[in-house]
Amino acid sequence: MLWIRPLLLLFLTSLPSLAQEAAPARDLDRVAFTFTFNPEMRRPQIEARFIGLNRDKLNVAMPAWRPGSYAIRNFGKAVRGFRAYDSQGEELPSGKDSENNWSIDCAGQSEVRVRYELAIDEENFTGRTKRQVDEENGEKWLSCRAYIFQGPMTWLYVPERLDCPQELSFVIPDSWAVASGLDWDEARQIYVAEDYDIFADCPFHVGIFERLSFESDGVVYEIALSGFELDKSNREQIIERYRKIVVEQIEMMGPAPFKKYAFLIRRPARPGGGGLEHLNSTNLTLMDLSGSTESRNSIWDSVVSHEFFHAWNVKRLRPLALGPFDYSQPNRTRYLWLCEGITSYYGDLLLVRSGVWNEESYWVETISNEINSLQRNPGRLKMSVAEASWTVWDGRAGRRAPDYYNKGRLIGLLLDIEIRSASENKQSLDDVMRALYLQCMSENSGFADGDLRRICEELAGRSFESFFAKYVDGTDELPFSETLAKIGIAAAPKMIRREDGSESPGRWRVDFLREAPAAALAMRKAMVK
Repeated sequence: MLWIRPLLLLFLTSLPSLAQEAAPARDLDRVAFTFTFNPEMRRPQIEARFIGLNRDKLNVAMPAWRPGSYAIRNFGKAVRGFRAYDSQGEELPSGKDSENNWSIDCAGQSEVRVRYELAIDEENFTGRTKRQVDEENGEKWLSCRAYIFQGPMTWLYVPERLDCPQELSFVIPDSWAVASGLDWDEARQIYVAEDYDIFADCPFHVGIFERLSFESDGVVYEIALSGFELDKSNREQIIERYRKIVVEQIEMMGPAPFKKYAFLIRRPARPGGGGLEHLNSTNLTLMDLSGSTESRNSIWDSVVSHEFFHAWNVKRLRPLALGPFDYSQPNRTRYLWLCEGITSYYGDLLLVRSGVWNEESYWVETISNEINSLQRNPGRLKMSVAEASWTVWDGRAGRRAPDYYNKGRLIGLLLDIEIRSASENKQSLDDVMRALYLQCMSENSGFADGDLRRICEELAGRSFESFFAKYVDGTDELPFSETLAKIGIAAAPKMIRREDGSESPGRWRVDFLREAPAAALAMRKAMVK
């Protein structure tokens, strides 16, 4: 997940989708949802049909968090008017057991229908909002042309039956449309998913929005634009930039691991932006669509590239802790610096390789800014990036910990250089990521502690014990000057002279070495192709 606010980069990110293994109760055949919404409704109305039951009590829940955003949110708080019924419409006894959990008495029932409304807030709005008023009672609420909904914030689940097939139909105005990564069953005219993990992983836009699309290697990529009615950016240029991003990342990681992909993009009601990754889609919040030019590297293209790279890193190449999920509590890992930081590294590096970003600006501005961001944070000397990954669930650490997006990105850069240097530019971090991805896919499981370092050592032909001990599990300063010099890049802090004649390091500067060895230049060229 990536989140951007004016003057501040706050990187919060998901998720391979695998069904929960434990399934003691096998009497649930499927769950069928109906989502009803229109411009005159304050809240969407949802009906969930739990079909094929044979039990006395049904327990259902809302997730406490959403994969990709590592914080407890307790989405049960948004549920309003929870009621349970049998298949004939007779109400069944039900009660709320905790903030996210309900129980329903259902002895003798083969089907239970749960109806509830969903409170919506700023996260659901796209573009400009307007105030609506109920003429009868004067009740006021906000509405807009299109809305975005995240699965974990929307759908109930049966905790012991995440493996159960899911279905979804919509009751919406004829003028509205739906955009989602969910599979469409043409025969039954419904959306389907083989389990809850996949179902909840797919966000959707609903309402009136703009659609673009392109095809690459037989895969269709849809771009849904909500709230950009006043943005006159050239749509063909948007498609071309996104096509370059897609082609370059698939060139590195291999064939697309999906049959279709959706870029679900909204313009927020307030300034800011970011994204959340999914298996075959990404939910993006962008302030504008103008994108990068020859002289300007756009942060919004960086967000798009970052989230698309998550289709491999995190969603499929993942630590063991990140799937199958336990939606009721924190799922901790010490590898968010890899999940998010190295995704940030490749998100931007691949923009350079694709030609979307300018190479000089990448080194002189982007890398310089990242180094200075880390060096300004005293938390880098207090907590390792691995520990920061583990403790993110406990609340914002602020300046008591490094930002694992920021430091993870820089570790990725230095690790890439060290692998290339040790192997005489024959191997790279690219090869490590591909090897780790193939391992996760072949084993249908996440990687274990030690797998990343082991693969680095196998490819580089040397030990990385000290590197990981100092920079991942430790708090040593990163060796920017020494390591970047190996690719012909000069990095050093500008010394500030005080009135008493003493000096102290100030802002770091990054530039190209004037007389770099040919081997260093060849290594840097290979990095950016």
